[in-house]
Amino acid sequence: MPPEESSHYIKKEQTYYLHVSLCDVLSKDELVQMVLPANYKEAVKLGSDRH
Repeated sequence: MPPEESSHYIKKEQTYYLHVSLCDVLSKDELVQMVLPANYKEAVKLGSDRH
């Protein structure tokens, strides 16, 4: 998805449908990278590094 399209999905009621459609075409990791805030991704990355 082009970056300019991401602003179309800011509304909360649209987010669920966006996630469902992306789940059909993206791996879980790719989906996580697109939909989670950067600081949460960092926390997950740091947590994974501890294992």
